[in-house]
Amino acid sequence: MLSCHRNIKLFTLSILSCAVLGGCNTEKNSYKGPVQGSAQIAKADIATTAKSKVLEPVQIATPASNPALFGEDQRFISQAPDVTESPRYKYSPAYEYNFGKLVVNGKPNFRSTGQPEQTNISAVNIIEMHGWVRYPEITSKDDHKKFPVILLLHGQHDPAVSNYKGYDYLATNLAEQGYVVLSIDANEINGMTTTVPSGRVIISGEGSSQSRAQLLLGTLDKLAQLDEFGGAGALTALKGKLDFNRIGLMGHSRGGQGVDLAIKFNTTRYGNDISILKKAILAHPENFKQFPALITAAKLEENDALVTALNQDNINFAQTTDSIKPYNFKAAITVGSTDAEQIKGMSNVPTAHLLPSCDGDVNNLQAAMTFDNNRFSLQHDSAPKYQILVRGANHNFYNTVWNNDDYPLESTLPNKSYCAASRPQTNRQTEDEQRNMGRFIINSFLRFHVGDEQQFKAYWNAVGQLPNSVCANGDTGCDERALLTVQKQSSKIIQRFEESNAAAINLLGGINRFEGFDPNGIITCRSFLGFKDTFRLSKCSSNTVPFYYKTNAQTKNGGLVSFADQLHLHWSQANSSYQLNLNQLSTQGYDSLSFRVALPLDIGQEIYVELTDLEGKTARVTASDFSDALYTIPRKKQNGMPLKIQAEDEQYQGKTAEALNMISIPLKAFKGIKTEYLKELKFIYPKEKGGIAMNDIQLQKLRS
Repeated sequence: MLSCHRNIKLFTLSILSCAVLGGCNTEKNSYKGPVQGSAQIAKADIATTAKSKVLEPVQIATPASNPALFGEDQRFISQAPDVTESPRYKYSPAYEYNFGKLVVNGKPNFRSTGQPEQTNISAVNIIEMHGWVRYPEITSKDDHKKFPVILLLHGQHDPAVSNYKGYDYLATNLAEQGYVVLSIDANEINGMTTTVPSGRVIISGEGSSQSRAQLLLGTLDKLAQLDEFGGAGALTALKGKLDFNRIGLMGHSRGGQGVDLAIKFNTTRYGNDISILKKAILAHPENFKQFPALITAAKLEENDALVTALNQDNINFAQTTDSIKPYNFKAAITVGSTDAEQIKGMSNVPTAHLLPSCDGDVNNLQAAMTFDNNRFSLQHDSAPKYQILVRGANHNFYNTVWNNDDYPLESTLPNKSYCAASRPQTNRQTEDEQRNMGRFIINSFLRFHVGDEQQFKAYWNAVGQLPNSVCANGDTGCDERALLTVQKQSSKIIQRFEESNAAAINLLGGINRFEGFDPNGIITCRSFLGFKDTFRLSKCSSNTVPFYYKTNAQTKNGGLVSFADQLHLHWSQANSSYQLNLNQLSTQGYDSLSFRVALPLDIGQEIYVELTDLEGKTARVTASDFSDALYTIPRKKQNGMPLKIQAEDEQYQGKTAEALNMISIPLKAFKGIKTEYLKELKFIYPKEKGGIAMNDIQLQKLRS
């Protein structure tokens, strides 16, 4: 029987509780007392690792001096500071930690429809809780201070290299601003194998990333123990210094999916107990061959010998909902993330999904689907959601250890590729350019939401310009590189396209009018929720939008990666228009009109946006004055763009991966009308022909 429940009358109940709640600890509670583990200064710091490059602090560029760039009626209200400015601490050496081992389980049938089995004994494994940590060097003035905690989780890559060391350029920057940063080593998960139908065993990692989520939460459990009791060698210095009310997460590739799942598992902790582990050892001893004492002990009827062996090897079960409160995640950002499970229901945590437009690995940009499926969450969820499309970024360069270009050579592609780094005048970012901008995006997001650092608020409300220092060649602003979409939960939705009558009636009850579009040129599509969803042809009012049905390799072949509910418009005459009756819409509490657009077929388009007040007065603005989303190549607006196409860009028509990106226009930009109440909204498409996808037409509060 379980040694934590000696009373036979409670045996059945305890087994049931452990299964539901995710697992029971052994008789010796491994989360009481000092952490049994070690930490020492890393032998090979990232600065001397042969395969890695150090991202040096940038020279801070002089802020833009033209006051006309900023204002309440302009695109931007200010320019964001760079994250490298004004460090507050010296950062510590990198300490390599080992907190013992953790029992985890994957989900081998995660691609199946319906709800896959959460705990499959064939996928139970024991892995190291290992990685390295940076933190602010603590002085006497910090005696009573606690520091926010950031966890970084890498994805699937060669398990023979130190993948977790590749985010040190993020960790050192955060540590010098007062954050404790752990980069988790998930290499044992990366090294997990699969037997393919031919019988060959291949290294595939654990595709569902459930085990990565368990590793992340298990690491937090050990940090909580460290904060309370100390231990783990040199990391005893962090006892009492960790602020568990301020936790931030970053995950890259499959690590991003692990982060997303950790948010969901945080309140319903899936895990294992001793009975599950025993069954797994007996059924699949090959998964535990490095633990012969466990295999021997599992064959005994009583569990006492197994408990002893677990304690001797410092093997832990994750904490469960009956033994620990959910963690207070303040923010989570993913980079080039996978989403094999079509994750939904991530609520009450601000989440951001960075999409590298030239991702040669996750080349269908699955995190666009994660954003779309979670952007409108539960009724009382107040957490904003974000999507950032970074044009010209690849998958690997956000990790300094992954310094090979994952995007294929131009010669291997059937057509000239927008993303080929070998092409003359390429639009790709270099390694340093990509990491420099990535450091700003990732760390400013974490510092804004985890540390409540308000200097980054304007940027994350999409009204702050990127700092010059993150731009290539000393450029003044480079927001055409990073397209930010913001979804506040308190917005006033004017139109989505989930309903069958969405083309006729908007969500305010007003009538829609379309003029000048092609026959079958007005098509509405309901949300495609993911790869387990029904066939996409059933989602749209017509199946004549071929780019909507592409499923793979959009970064190589072009196509739409956003499958939220949306409207597709096609026209063959200038000034076609889409008009919505707003039924005397009040704008109280809002300051911006926002909507999302994508150009899956065209290089550039323009939209004139008109608002009409209750007196019948109309004001018009040009949408491209407020966004770079209407030109698919990262160029500043010039020479008649986006109505005119640069000659060298024409070769890329229809060949770029396109997401639905936000255009946000301040209500104060509509001059000469009273914007307190609105009668009509009209979109006019001045180009002589083209097509566009749109969704999420709404009012938001973004400028205060």
